[in-house]
This record gives sequence, structure tokens and C-alpha cells, in this order.
Amino acid sequence: MKPNEILQVNIEEKLAVFFQGYITCFKDYDIDNLKKYYQLPCTLSTPDKLILVQSTEAFMQEFSEIFMQLKNANTNDFNFSQITYTEVNNALTVVGGQWTFINDQQEVFAAFFACYHILAENNSFKIVNVMSHEVENSVTFAEKLTLSEEQNNPLNLNKSNQ
Repeated sequence: MKPNEILQVNIEEKLAVFFQGYITCFKDYDIDNLKKYYQLPCTLSTPDKLILVQSTEAFMQEFSEIFMQLKNANTNDFNFSQITYTEVNNALTVVGGQWTFINDQQEVFAAFFACYHILAENNSFKIVNVMSHEVENSVTFAEKLTLSEEQNNPLNLNKSNQ
């Protein structure tokens, strides 16, 4: 194995652990731990709006609204799949994947592509920007990222909250 291949495996493992923790925060509606995955200030972008999140209070407000939308939609399962990434340099990695949210009637109520700009600093990752787009506007980056089977399969949120 060449030295750059060793680094590639290392970043892939680190990204997998990072996203498994990130997904768990969504599964558990855990805003406090979710905040640890973001660098403030950060930006959140959807087709409808662009938000500059500059403070912990603004972060908590924004993700409280997102979690409330998921709860109000009776989210039962979700999946983050087709994940790819490109390491731009030692400090920046871009990751993209498709989110699918399923309600308690087993209907997909939201599906979108999310592109994350992730800063590597002090031996940890932090999200500095998330852009969400229609699935038709997705891109594929250079490397595939595979999460564990537990994280790759849809999650039953009702079971984890009992």
C-alpha cells in the first residue's frame, strides 16, 4: 500500500465514525451532541433559504425547528446513502449523500441530496457548510464512503425512543 492510500483509508475511517455519530444525533433528536459536529459560524443552505448560524442560540433554534418538522411528519425511518467524498486538502473534505425520510405510513416524505463541507482541525472534523438540493441535482465525488450496516439501513426511530 502506498503512503497516500494509507491516508485515504485513515480519512475514510474517520469520516465513517464522524457520520455514524452525526446520524445518531438525528436518530436521538440530540441537538446538544449534534452541535459538536458543527463549526460556528456555519451556513445551512436549502433551495429556499441560506442561513448563517453564528451562535449556539441560533444553532439550537434552527435545529429545534428541523427536529420538530421531523417529529410532526411522524418520521419512523431514515437513510443516508450513496455517500461519496473528496479530500480537497488536509483541512477540507467535501462529502455528499442522499437523505431519505420515511413516515409511520412507510411513505417517503422527504428525499434530498446534501453536500457537506467539513473542516479538519486539531484531529477532529467540523461541518462548516451544508447545502441541500433536490436529488436530481446530486453529484458524485471521487471516493465512496461506506457506513456500517447498522447506520446504512433505515433506522426505526420509534424503537429507539421507547
